[in-house]
Amino acid sequence: MAKGGFKVASRHSEKAALLVSGLGEGHSQRRGRVIRYEKNSLNSPVLSELQIVIAEGAVERDQSGGLVAFLKARVPIRSLQELNERLGLSSFEMSTVDNQLSIETHRPTVLAYENTVTLPKGEKLLNLSTWQLIELPMNIQCHVRAEARGSFREGMFSGLFETKIQSPNINIAMSGSFEVHLA
Repeated sequence: MAKGGFKVASRHSEKAALLVSGLGEGHSQRRGRVIRYEKNSLNSPVLSELQIVIAEGAVERDQSGGLVAFLKARVPIRSLQELNERLGLSSFEMSTVDNQLSIETHRPTVLAYENTVTLPKGEKLLNLSTWQLIELPMNIQCHVRAEARGSFREGMFSGLFETKIQSPNINIAMSGSFEVHLA
């Protein structure tokens, strides 16, 4: 895998180019691998300026012929990285039933991730509203859903995303853009 890039692979030995119509040799530019947060329901200026680096990734075909994207993300703020790890957003898979990444911006590929985690009483986590560590007074079950809509062009898969974090006392929505180089 190219360092910091995305590996396009297949578990069924067909050519990787089949994952993206038009993907072939000569697409080795490294223009980006980033998630940019641009809006959030907390109206936090810090979250609206946040950029997360996609440190590693791969796109593979699943047993049904759909695509699975594996992502490892790194946040420059330690407490936010720890929160992402607890929510399952630092290393995760997104999947689609599509058998190719779209090359049409008006018909993007939709990749989805969904997970439910229990944050235990007494755990210290970053409060996204105050940017202070808090100790959880009780167990909190959080449902996390992320959706990325993108298309492939000139060696880059890019588009828009939305992430929602919900629990009985928490309802956070964040959105923005992303771009990843496919090698």
